[in-house]
Amino acid sequence: MNTKSIALIALCCTSIALVGCGDKGGSAPVGEATKVEKFPEGAKVAELFPASVGTQSTYESTNSNSTTKGELSLRVSDSQKVGDVTKLKIEVLDKDKVTDVVDWEISSKGIFQTTARKGVAYNPPQLAVSPDFKSLEEIKYKGTGPYPSVETGKETQGPIEGMLRNRGIETVDTAMGQIEALAVESVYGYKAGGKQYRTQITTWFAPKYGIVRLVQMIQREDMPAPQTTTLKLKAFRTK
Repeated sequence: MNTKSIALIALCCTSIALVGCGDKGGSAPVGEATKVEKFPEGAKVAELFPASVGTQSTYESTNSNSTTKGELSLRVSDSQKVGDVTKLKIEVLDKDKVTDVVDWEISSKGIFQTTARKGVAYNPPQLAVSPDFKSLEEIKYKGTGPYPSVETGKETQGPIEGMLRNRGIETVDTAMGQIEALAVESVYGYKAGGKQYRTQITTWFAPKYGIVRLVQMIQREDMPAPQTTTLKLKAFRTK
């Protein structure tokens, strides 16, 4: 796929009549039984994304277009409290090099990504985690924002429409052991360069760590198979 990837963790959306998320296409396998870090009873949505400056999560990354494993990190570079909203700037690092800075917000209404691809805004902000963990309700999204993958030279932002829902608490493997995490899945579509794209993302969020696993599949209408990217937590540190 001759595309330019522009938002690895951007929980991106777009235009539609796409199938729902119920096929569990983004599943994270669980290995041999070990001690599992439990998802605490009574956890709040604000606990599912670290908000302290200097906090860094490092992931092993894979891509279906390559046999080589990579490394990607997310680091909180700024955290500001504005009323009941916490506004975050998250640096995206390829090894030690900052490749992007994205903006997130945390409030009682949920966790939202507000920009990607060096400041391109989602309008309205894109919901990443609903505050009601037990609800499996599909939440619709319609707006504009950056596209996660396009062909070189084609438009990189525009109309976005899709849906997101919580899938429940699941146990996933990480390099730090097995962790119970809230699985959130989304299916979106968009049109770039006259071609339809379908994006399906499953992200697992855990208290303290934030994102512990991610599977993103992007399908262009003229390609036989989706391009799949995965992230798996391998290290976590606070300042």
